[in-house]
Formats: sequence, C-alpha cells, structure tokens
Amino acid sequence: MHKLDHIVAVIAEEASEITKEAMKIQRFGAKSINPLDTKPVTSEQKLFDELNDLLATVEMYLEERYHCRMSFTTLVDRDKMEQKKAKVLTMMNIGRVE
Repeated sequence: MHKLDHIVAVIAEEASEITKEAMKIQRFGAKSINPLDTKPVTSEQKLFDELNDLLATVEMYLEERYHCRMSFTTLVDRDKMEQKKAKVLTMMNIGRVE
C-alpha cells in the first residue's frame, strides 16, 4: 500500500469513529461519560477529539498529495457550509424535528 492510500484509509477510519461518537451522543447525551473508561471524558469531547483526528489526517493527505505544507482550512468554503446548514434546517422542518 502506498503512503497516500494508507492516509485515505485512515481518513475513512476517522470518519467512522465520528459516526460512532455522534451515535453515542444521540443515545446517551452529550455530557455522558462511559463508566468503564479509565479517563472520564464526555461523549461530546470524544466527538471533538475524533473531528480533530479527521482534520489532522486530511491535512496529512493534502501535504502528501501536493508535497507542501497545506492546511485543511484552505478547503473551507463558508458559502457551502451555510448552504449545508440551510439544507439541514429545511430537512428538519420536513421531518418535523422538535
């Protein structure tokens, strides 16, 4: 496996970990703490930690792909983000989310 392929696999893995933590928030609440964890961390903090892991690996991908120091923030498109937020709100209204 080439380095870039490995990084892409890690990006996918991190994305799935975000999914897992988001579902734990839905099931147990944002401030819940797993009593089996040795370090008490809320589900919300675990989600933020996984988001940081994803962003780090995206940054690694950019650096490897373009052979220069590049931040994921160069990809941020505020207009697209606002469009997505509007779409989510529209879908919430269709689904009658409280």
